[in-house]
Amino acid sequence: MTLLPDQRMLLSDALTPPEGFEFEAAMAVTYSLDLRALLAAPLALSRGGAADAGVAAVDAAMASPGAAVQTPVGLTASLRRCADKLTVFAQVGHVAAPVASHPVLSFLEDCVIGVSAPRGGVVHAKAWVLRYRSSGNPAAVADSRCLRVLISSRNLTWDRSWDTVVRFDASLDDAAQERASDPSSIWLDPLADIFESLLAQAESGSRAIPPERAEAHRERVASLCRDLRDAKFACPDGFDRGEMHALGLAADELRGSDRAFFRPFPDDASRALVISPFVRRGFFDNVLPGSAAELVAREQELRDLAIECLRADGHLDKTWVFDGTGGDESDDAGEGADDDGSRAGPDDDSSDDPTAPATQETSSPSLRDLHAKLYLFDRQRQGRQGLRSSLFLGSANATNSAFSRNVELLLQLDGPTGKVGIDALVGSPHADRTGEVALRDLFTPYEPPGDPQPNPGSGFDTDAECRHLATKLALTAEVSQSGDRVTLRIRSADPVSLSDGHGAGGGPVSGGARCDESGQVADWSITGRPLSPVPPRTLQIGTPLDLTFEVGLADVSRWFRVEVTAPDGTSKATLLPVEIVAAPADFEAARDTAIMRSLIGTNGRLMEYLAEMLRSGQQPITEGQFEVPANPATSIESHDSARETRRAAAATAPVLEAMLRTLRIDPERLRELRPLVDSFAGQGSQEPSPDGLFQRFMAVWRTAMEAQDSHP
Repeated sequence: MTLLPDQRMLLSDALTPPEGFEFEAAMAVTYSLDLRALLAAPLALSRGGAADAGVAAVDAAMASPGAAVQTPVGLTASLRRCADKLTVFAQVGHVAAPVASHPVLSFLEDCVIGVSAPRGGVVHAKAWVLRYRSSGNPAAVADSRCLRVLISSRNLTWDRSWDTVVRFDASLDDAAQERASDPSSIWLDPLADIFESLLAQAESGSRAIPPERAEAHRERVASLCRDLRDAKFACPDGFDRGEMHALGLAADELRGSDRAFFRPFPDDASRALVISPFVRRGFFDNVLPGSAAELVAREQELRDLAIECLRADGHLDKTWVFDGTGGDESDDAGEGADDDGSRAGPDDDSSDDPTAPATQETSSPSLRDLHAKLYLFDRQRQGRQGLRSSLFLGSANATNSAFSRNVELLLQLDGPTGKVGIDALVGSPHADRTGEVALRDLFTPYEPPGDPQPNPGSGFDTDAECRHLATKLALTAEVSQSGDRVTLRIRSADPVSLSDGHGAGGGPVSGGARCDESGQVADWSITGRPLSPVPPRTLQIGTPLDLTFEVGLADVSRWFRVEVTAPDGTSKATLLPVEIVAAPADFEAARDTAIMRSLIGTNGRLMEYLAEMLRSGQQPITEGQFEVPANPATSIESHDSARETRRAAAATAPVLEAMLRTLRIDPERLRELRPLVDSFAGQGSQEPSPDGLFQRFMAVWRTAMEAQDSHP
C-alpha cells in the first residue's frame, strides 16, 4: 500500500450505493457542517455519482433571490427519499449559516443534531456509517444488506484541503461472527460507542431532541450500532491488524497536570512521522512517546512553534511544510486557545470555508491546504514477517486538546514494515521514483523566517461565542397563520449572553462589552433572524430573546441564524434549531405542501417528480428527460408554456405505469405523495393544457386513490 497524491476519493462517490443496492439508513458525525454540502449526500445516496450540479442550482438561487432559478427535480426527490433516513451529529455552534435562505434547506431540519464534548473540548470526530439493501421490493424476505463505514479527516463542508478517508464494506448477511475466527479482521465497536454516547447526550438536558423526532433517531442509531458491533471488516491491503480508538467519551474531571491524556501510540518506535495541519508543543511533551520525529504541518503552525527548542529537547528531527496547496491558504478562525499554556490560536478544523461554492468537490482537481492527520511509526518489535509498523489516521490533530478534551476517532492499522512502513507509505527520501509522485515529494524543508510573523488571526474568539450561544439558547416558536402568511414569535427562556473567560484578554463580560487586548472596554454585537428572507434584528445581551417575524408559509424555517461580531469587526454566524411549540393543527402539513409546490412549480415538473419518486430499482430520471422537441411547422414558442405541456405529455405514460405498479407493491409510497398531487388538482394551474393531458392523469390518480381508500 502507498499513499499516492493522485489516489482520490470524492465523498459523493464514497456514499454511492454498491451495484445492485439502494440506500436504507445512515448516521454521521462531523465537527463543522455546511448545510449545502449536506444537500449533496441524498443526491449521492439515491442517484449516485457527482452531486454538485443540483447543489450549485440552490447556490445560484440563494445568490440571486429574485431570479427564476429552478431547483432540480432530482435534488428535491432525493431529499424527499433520503433526508428522513439520516442522523447527522455536529458540534454545536459549527453549523455554518448561509447568508440567504432556500426552501430546500427545510428538508435537513430534522436530521441534524447539535452535540458537545463531555470533557469541555469539541466533538471533532468525522465518520459515516451507512446501510444499503438490495434493490427491488423493500418487503422481500430475502433482502440482502451491507454496511459501509467511512473514517475520515474531512468535515462535511466544501473545503478543498488534502484529507484522508478509509472505506470499509461488510456484508450483514453473515452477522454476529465469532471474533476469534479471524484475528486480521477489524471490529469497530468504539465507533458505535461514540454514536451511542452522542445520542444519549442529545436526549438529555435542556436542549433535548423533541420527542416526535427522538424516536426515529433512537431506532436508527440503535440498529446501525448493532450492525457495527456484528460486522467484520477486512484490513486494507498490506495491513494484517487493525483497531479503532475512541477518544474523549468519559466526562471525568480534568485538573491541571493530573488530567488524563490518551496515549495510543507505540513506545518502541525507531522512527516516527507526524502529519498534522495544527500542532501544539504540549503534544510532544504529553502524548508522543520516544525519540525524535519528522513533522509535517502548515507553515504558519511551524512559525508559531518553538522549533529549535523542540529539536534541542529531542522531540523533532526534521520539519517539513506540506506543499500541495494549489491555491491561497484559507483563513483560520480558531476553535479556541489550547489550554496547555503553550500559545493561543486556532487549534483545529477552522480552515473549512463555509462560503465556498458548491462545485468545488468535483469541478477542480486543485486542493488548497493540508488537513489530513497521519501518525506513522516504524517499530523495533519483530513479527513473523520481520519488523512491524503502525499507521494511525482519523480526526485528531497533534494538539493537547485532541488527546485529552475532544471527542476524536483514530484508526490504527499494523503490518510489516516492508509493506506499510514510513518509506513504503509516503516514499523514501533516497529512492529513485522516476515517473511516480509519492506523498513525500510534496514535503518541502521548513526554513524559519529571519523575522517571524505572528499568526494574523483575530484576537477575539467568535467561534467560542457561537458555541456558547448554541449551547445556552434553547429557542421555541409560536406560530399563527393567515392564509399563506405566517407570524413567528421566537423566544428563549435564558438571556442572550457572551461567554466568560473567552475572547481577547479573557476580560469580564458586562452587557455587550468586553475588555480588548489593551484593556479598553469594547463592544460586541449579536444579530439574529430565522433562516428566511427577513432582515436580521439586534439581540439584546442580558435579555431573553423575544422577537416576532412575518414570513410566507413556504419560507418558515426551524433554523435561526445568529451572527456574532467582535470589536475588531470579525464575525461568525451559526444556525440554532427552533422547536415549534404552538401552531395550528394542520400547520406542518400545510407548510410541507407549500414548500413542495414552490420547489416543483409546474405540471410538467410534477410529472418528472412523480416519475422519480415512483421508480423502483431503475435508473434515476434525468433533469428534462421528458422534454420532447417542438414541431416548428406548427408553432413558434415565445414562452415556456408549450414546453411544459410537452414535458407533461412525455412524462404521463411512465408515471401512470409506475403509479399502478406502486399501488400494487408499495401503496404507502402513494399515500405519502397524495397531499402534493391533490394540491395541484385542488388549486389548479394556469398552464394551458389543450389536450387535457394533466386532467386525464388526475382522473386516473383519483381512481387509484379511491381504490387505495377502499383497501387501506
